[in-house]
Amino acid sequence: MGISVGELAAAIGGNAEGDSELRVHGLAEPEIAGPFDLALAYDSKFRSLLADSMAQAALLRIGASWREYGIKSAILVRRPRHALALASTIFSPPSEFEPGIHPSAIISPTARIGAGCRIGPFTVVQPGTSIGAGSIVGSSVSIGCNVRIGERAVIYPGVRIGRNVVIGHRFIAHANSVFGSDGFAFETDNEKSGETTASRRQKINSLGSVLIGDDVEVGANCAIDRGTISNTVIGSGTKLDNLVHVAHNVRIGEDCIVCGQVGIAGSAKVGDRAVFGGQVGIADNISIGNDVAAAGASAVYRDVRDNTQVMGFPATELSKNMAQYRHVSKLPKLAERVRNLERWLAKLQKN
Repeated sequence: MGISVGELAAAIGGNAEGDSELRVHGLAEPEIAGPFDLALAYDSKFRSLLADSMAQAALLRIGASWREYGIKSAILVRRPRHALALASTIFSPPSEFEPGIHPSAIISPTARIGAGCRIGPFTVVQPGTSIGAGSIVGSSVSIGCNVRIGERAVIYPGVRIGRNVVIGHRFIAHANSVFGSDGFAFETDNEKSGETTASRRQKINSLGSVLIGDDVEVGANCAIDRGTISNTVIGSGTKLDNLVHVAHNVRIGEDCIVCGQVGIAGSAKVGDRAVFGGQVGIADNISIGNDVAAAGASAVYRDVRDNTQVMGFPATELSKNMAQYRHVSKLPKLAERVRNLERWLAKLQKN
């Protein structure tokens, strides 16, 4: 039966105005919102669409004159995106995972499964592993020996978790991500400098593991390598987007944001609250401080100190990089001036 505007406003920290008893059943953009949707019109460019919308209620930024849009009710908030995050939780569909353990799941007798866990079909849990209470493990998941997973984890279908991996509480792993794969480390048996013969590469086995803190979320198709000797570490609260690669021995701090297609090479260290845009590349064995932001497609080859914004290829501090871009944009005019000077000098030489 949905939720009243007044109840929803209280749940997301907003102010309900107008008909607070009006009930809404979901969220929608203004142009497609129906009479039972809460229209998301907190951005000013979407407000004009409300007049032609079927929506009767809208989520707006505080201070908006909601009555002029012809709606019956509004929720006014100071932080619209945060309010959206809370509202999206309220309107999330029911769990797609059935209660209990599916008969086709293969679970070792020595594995410990906490109370209230759900385990889907064709999932394998190896000996010595423990899964915390209230956790959900989807179909066709593979969990290796001696893995520890905290409470209330959600592991989507196709995830692979290797031996000895340790994961904290409220972990979320989306489909087909891999935790604890071998690191990419080889050494030649030839002492000659520059030897590149593939047949002479000796694999360095990965003896470490992966340690993941609490409240970590990892997107689909990510690959987190185990450490060579020490462990690969992802700190509590860190969020990884789809298609992220974290190589062996990498240490990522707490509350970091790592966007899609980021690659972090072996033994790099990342501080707390770092933000990496899409396709950022981090070189091996470098150190990135706390509160660092790297713009999308940046290539970070050197250490970055705390509280620094970088961008470019290679990445430099934001202000320096923007100055370089401004100079580069002037190169065509500069080249024309040089050509004109060359013509002028050529005429002088003839005279």
